[in-house]
Amino acid sequence: MGQAIAKLGWLRHSYVISTKLFWGIHDDVNMANTLNRKYLLQAIDGSLDGVPADSRANLGGYDWLKGALTDPKRNAKVRALKRVADDLGCTLAQLSIAWCARNPRVSTVITGASRVEQVRENLKVLDVLPLLTDEVMARIEAALH
Repeated sequence: MGQAIAKLGWLRHSYVISTKLFWGIHDDVNMANTLNRKYLLQAIDGSLDGVPADSRANLGGYDWLKGALTDPKRNAKVRALKRVADDLGCTLAQLSIAWCARNPRVSTVITGASRVEQVRENLKVLDVLPLLTDEVMARIEAALH
C-alpha cells in the first residue's frame, strides 16, 4: 500500500488508511489478540510498507486457520449463530456485521470486499440492523458463551 500511495503521489493529509490489527499474526505473547502499543506500531509500519514481512499473505496458505476451523467448541458457537441468522433471514456474515454496528463498544465497522457483489451483500446489513432487538442480541451473546 505504501508503494502504491508513493507512486500515486498523494499528499499525506489527503487520505486515511484503515486496517484490522487485533488478531495478530503469531501465537506468541503480545503478538495475538492484542492491541498493545508495540504491536500496533509494528503492524501500522507493516501496513504502510510495500512488503510487510509479517503479513498473513506471506503464509503460503491457510494453515494458520486449521486450529480454529476444527475446534468443536468454536464450531458449535458458529452453528448457534447460524440459527440466529437463519431466523432473521440473513447470512452469517450479515449478522456479524450488523452485530458489530449495533454494538455500543464499536465505533466503526470496517468491511472488506474483493468484488462489487460483496459490497452489495454487505450493504444488506442495513435491513438486518432493525431486526437486532435486545432479545436477538441476547441470543447472540448466549451463543458466544
